[in-house]
Formats: sequence, C-alpha cells, structure tokens
Amino acid sequence: MRLSLLVAGGFAALGARAMADMADYSVVNQTSSTELNHSQILSTVYKNHGGFYLSDSALGGTNHSLTRTTSFVGLEFASRDGAITARRVQDDGGAGLLHLAYGASGADDQHWADGTVRFSAEVKQASDNSVFGFIDDTNGGAATIVGNTGNVGVISPEFNMSSDFRWFLRNRSQTVTYTSSLADNGGVDHLVTYEILGLSTPTYLLFWEDRGNGDFDYNDSVIQLSLVGLPTTIPLPSAAGLGIVGLGLVATRRNR
Repeated sequence: MRLSLLVAGGFAALGARAMADMADYSVVNQTSSTELNHSQILSTVYKNHGGFYLSDSALGGTNHSLTRTTSFVGLEFASRDGAITARRVQDDGGAGLLHLAYGASGADDQHWADGTVRFSAEVKQASDNSVFGFIDDTNGGAATIVGNTGNVGVISPEFNMSSDFRWFLRNRSQTVTYTSSLADNGGVDHLVTYEILGLSTPTYLLFWEDRGNGDFDYNDSVIQLSLVGLPTTIPLPSAAGLGIVGLGLVATRRNR
C-alpha cells in the first residue's frame, strides 16, 4: 500500500533517513481509544526498558509524542534506557530477500530467507480468531506456527526456515488469508515489520492488519520471531508433513 507520508505535528524534514523512499513505508493509522499503539506495544513486549518513544527525526526528533489521533510513518522507536531500537523495515521497493540472520539491509518485508527461529504471539487486540505461519516458496507447502494468535506468550518449537518464504495470517473468523507479499493481497499491505536492535539475537516484530476492510493500525496480532541458529542446509519437511492449513490462496514461486 504505497500511501503518501503523513507526519505528526507537520514535520516534513527527512533528516537521517533521507535516503529512504517514504512511499515504500505503509502508513499506520490511529488506534481506537481501547487499543495499544505501536510505541505502547513495544513498551509492553520489552517492559523492562522504560517505555519507547518515536525517535525518527522526520517526526520531530527524540521524545516526540505520538498521539492516538496521528497517522504516521514512523521509521524508528527507541527505548528510554537507550538499550533497544525498533527500526521499520520497508514494506515495498526493497532489494532481494530479507535474510533473518543478517538484517533487513535494504530488503523489504515481503519475502524472507534462512535461519532457525522461535516464535511467540505477543499481543492480540482483534476480536477475530487468526492463525500465523509461513508459505515455503523453495520446497512448496505451508505450515502453521501459531494456531491461535490469542495464545499470547507461548513460545513455539524451533523452525528451520527455507531459502525463500512468506509469512501468512489466516483470519479464521473472516475465512481469508493475508501474506507478507503485497501481490497476494491485491497490492494492499497487511504487515508492518520492525527489526529489533540491541538484543542478543536477531529479532523481529510482525504487526498484522487482519481485515481487508480494517482500520489499518497494524496492531491486531503481533508476532515476535528470534533467530536461534544460523541458516541450515537441512530442508523443511515436504508439504505433507508440515501440518498444512487451508489458505485459500496458491503458494506460488515469487517473481520479483
């Protein structure tokens, strides 16, 4: 979803992130009065770091106050103790695959690669019931990782990810599936990703929008993934052994 930049407080200078094409970052809409916004979710997940503020200079510099009435493209949140930075990954226009072990490095969050990973559901604010998993574009098939994103805090077993895959969120209440690839969603972005810097292992937070007619505040289900092993040459099981879910879409090889 290539939307124009809306900045809090009218700040238009791009500052340290001037090289980024802001059209490649999806706008995150305001939350309702009863839901957590992104800075509050980060403060909940990493609760021992004094909270998070929007640190990107394009939005007014350090300690900028992000209100509930703001639609924004925030490129970076920082913890108040200075230990952790949550940096947005591009939603479109990136180069190549996002390698779990090596960081975004100019890639967008549509197609990923490699690594042994553990997952946990961190936040669930939507009323709809959803499951989370991945589509393997190297070996074929799809696997459910989190059978109910409402099971917050449950850590998954380790998964050996393939050399080319996409994430999916299956909204079971609406009987519809969205993936990390815009092409699967009719060009509409349903995933906003933050790379979490400052932890002992490469870590990402996946913020999902779970409805096609939703509010696009990207806070319905939040999944954390942490790398626990470098890329492996051991392939994923065949599609028959993955615990396949009915996705309602065709898992095609990427063509980008």
